[in-house]
Amino acid sequence: MEAKVQYNDFKGTVAADGIDPHSAGVLVQFLEEKGIDTERYNPVGFDFYTGEREYCSFSIICIDNQEQNLVKFGFEKKQTLQEFFNLFKRFNVIGISKYARIEGLELKPESIMIEDRE
Repeated sequence: MEAKVQYNDFKGTVAADGIDPHSAGVLVQFLEEKGIDTERYNPVGFDFYTGEREYCSFSIICIDNQEQNLVKFGFEKKQTLQEFFNLFKRFNVIGISKYARIEGLELKPESIMIEDRE
């Protein structure tokens, strides 16, 4: 599986920490609150998308234990960024321009801090 948008100008990785030691636990709870049978549908991940004009949606990716395949549960109600990020303790995304030539370069761990100008 790979994240895709219209032009894929930036590509990278994502990492997230769950709220509890069993990281899928919060996804199980979220699905159970929506009435999903989590014995049949075992949550293993997510698909998150945001676009223009404050549009946000996410789906929960599950193993269907009966059909032995992956399925996504989406939600008809408008979703918010806060609703998605509340599923995690920490969330990090790194994206690099597809035009950048970064082979052999390393990213320094510390940031150069910029003072806000108001």
